[in-house]
Amino acid sequence: MSTWGRIRDELFDRQFATLRRVVGRETGVALDDLDELFGLEQPVDGSWPTADEARERAASVLREPFRAADAPQRELLALYVYIRCLALWEKTSDHDRIRAIGNGLSDVLGESGPTDAVLGALVDEFAWLDKAMNVENAMNCSCPVDMSKKAGAVVSGTDTVLHDLDAMRDGNGPAGLLRADAEVHRTYFLAVKEIADAVYGFLIEDKRKAAARVVERLKNGSAVEAIERDRYASELRPHRETLQRLIDLADEKWLRIDDAEIVYIYPFAFADSVDPIELMENALLRGETLKVRVQASGNEHELPVNLEPTELTDLWMPRPLDQPDQPGYGGMSLHLPDVRVTSTAGIDIDFDAEVRFSNLGNHYLRVSERFPQEMEAELATAGPRASMHFLNQALRRGSSAMGKESFVCRGCREWTTFAQLADDVLTSLGGQLTEASADDGTRPLTWEPDATYHVIVVVHRFSLVDRHAKAVELASAHDAAGAVGASLLFHSIRQLATSLDEWVRYEAPAPENLLEGLGYAGELAVRTANTTVVVAPASPAWATDAYLEQAEFVASMPALLRSWERQAIAQERTREPTMRDLEIAVRKKLAVLHSPSLCRTATQREFIDRLWRAARLPELERDLEQWMTFVSAVVAAAQEERQARLEIWVQALLGVISVGSLTALFDWLNNKFDVSRPIWSWLEFGILVAVSAIVLVVILRKLRSN
Repeated sequence: MSTWGRIRDELFDRQFATLRRVVGRETGVALDDLDELFGLEQPVDGSWPTADEARERAASVLREPFRAADAPQRELLALYVYIRCLALWEKTSDHDRIRAIGNGLSDVLGESGPTDAVLGALVDEFAWLDKAMNVENAMNCSCPVDMSKKAGAVVSGTDTVLHDLDAMRDGNGPAGLLRADAEVHRTYFLAVKEIADAVYGFLIEDKRKAAARVVERLKNGSAVEAIERDRYASELRPHRETLQRLIDLADEKWLRIDDAEIVYIYPFAFADSVDPIELMENALLRGETLKVRVQASGNEHELPVNLEPTELTDLWMPRPLDQPDQPGYGGMSLHLPDVRVTSTAGIDIDFDAEVRFSNLGNHYLRVSERFPQEMEAELATAGPRASMHFLNQALRRGSSAMGKESFVCRGCREWTTFAQLADDVLTSLGGQLTEASADDGTRPLTWEPDATYHVIVVVHRFSLVDRHAKAVELASAHDAAGAVGASLLFHSIRQLATSLDEWVRYEAPAPENLLEGLGYAGELAVRTANTTVVVAPASPAWATDAYLEQAEFVASMPALLRSWERQAIAQERTREPTMRDLEIAVRKKLAVLHSPSLCRTATQREFIDRLWRAARLPELERDLEQWMTFVSAVVAAAQEERQARLEIWVQALLGVISVGSLTALFDWLNNKFDVSRPIWSWLEFGILVAVSAIVLVVILRKLRSN
């Protein structure tokens, strides 16, 4: 096989070893510096670079190699950067990082003079690579409308590349490689566009026959022959299987959510030195605006805010009866402006947002919506299968893996996901409230959006829709068993999507009802790794309000427990003797969290305990306990060591005092009794030497033992 044949085969598997050798040999460029662009990205001075900063960094790395290269060498270097970007895309979902490299390359090529057909084709390929990443964004938004549009743009872009390279048919060079790559991308994204159109037609317009024809065509090998050896073949399979699964479920009964509340929880906690009640008295919170810095751009916005007591039901005791000196659960809410999200399909969805500060330290950003909203409800009525599609979008919207959408929050249009908004709001708020990071370099907040976000769904009304679109409202959660959509309701949120509406391929779980024996007949509460779903169609709103508060209480706990763990770890680094005080404070607060009198009734306490166990919080508590035990032992050993060293110095001082006292005694005796014989002087000297030797031996043994 020729060298370029090997390069082509490696490209299909997103490898580049042979190309790297060729580029290094033909250009003489040390590629290690270029390779840094594709390594693990690190924050600079504690913050991530903005898009412009990342673009300029990429350009600065590329500028010198391209400046010294001739036209064929620039082709090889640009090709190497492009294929490395394709390989990087296989490893990361950080599209902005790949875009920054492509934009930096475009800037450098613009500075290098006119481009030939191959370089022009590479610039075009980077342009549609940007559009290809938009397809993935649409998939993570679970939006067939946008996915079809963006996939069509990729197909048009590859058509342009193929046309530009039509006269260059040399397969043993960059032009041939780019043609093969463009054909692969055209085939794959044309298939993706067809699937997206079929999914939309099936869910909204009941076009099952059209969907079946698409599946049949994709099963015909000749339709996708160009990608048979490429990694895209593996990515096409889940798209095809999801569409097939939708078709198979067409005649089954589908769930339709008619009225529900959806709440996104982003918990955080401050260092223990920040008293939660004193925190809520901070003048910053009682002002009329809050400054929020958008980390992606560095821009700062002032948002109007309003601080009010948190509205809670009376299930919480004002103070635990067994610890009346400790506060009960409650606090203040910092209300932010409403957030309007426009989905990639153009549907407007309104959300309330507030930062809830808790007397107990389990603070969180709370984002909520009523589901479905007007346009979603209209589409779900016209196409009943669309309801679970929109619920899937709503569940994903709270996660960090949701694709980018359009946000408006009192004029600020820079946010594209709720995870990004939460990180910016809480990081800005935490920095201003605590003024600076801790001396040990840790952030003032315990904030892990990927790990601790949580989505809560409370279903008030839902229906079962048959193949003829006839809907029957359900009075019991158990009536939903076996219906299409149950697998979505009781399944955790996956991260990156592999296809549109992939929830139809989830295995239907057998959920544990956390309300069994505690609630009414027909109620169901299920907790997964990152969701809590309460289905109570025959229960009054005041009852489900209590369930929602209990679910929020538990969902906000991981950050607080991790905060205490971080404080224990910090004590291990400093080995200060205050660890005992921290341990006592933490155990006292844990006792409040587990107090039977935190709630008014034993039934309410039992539901919280079940949620607590389902959230695997006992495992976090065990980790905390192990750290506190370990650090206490380390601090105690350090204290013993310090005490032992102090004793050595005390003994040395006492030895010096003893020798000095003997010297004074001998001097007094000599003067008192007029002793002047040399033998007596030698005797005195011998005694002083012996005492000094004994003191020295004792000190050395102590030092050796320590």
